Amino acid sequence: MKKLFTTLCLIVCLALGSFGIGWSGDLNEGFTAFNNGDFAKALKGWKPLAEQGDARAQFNLGLMYRKGQGVPQDYKATFKWYTLSAE
Repeated sequence: MKKLFTTLCLIVCLALGSFGIGWSGDLNEGFTAFNNGDFAKALKGWKPLAEQGDARAQFNLGLMYRKGQGVPQDYKATFKWYTLSAE
């Protein structure tokens, strides 16, 4: 029974760790795309993360909407993403 519990805990930890790596990878890919001027790719990587509550992705979307980079300039969307990021 103790081995089963330990095994289950290990599986859960590995699963959660792999999600974190995936999110981090998408965030970093978004930074690379953004810095290369590929705003569509940055948006594609950051938007799902932002919707899941990643503050860094939310802030970056706010920046994109503020400057109109890859999205129409929209100050309401800017405020939304900056506010979510701050919370």
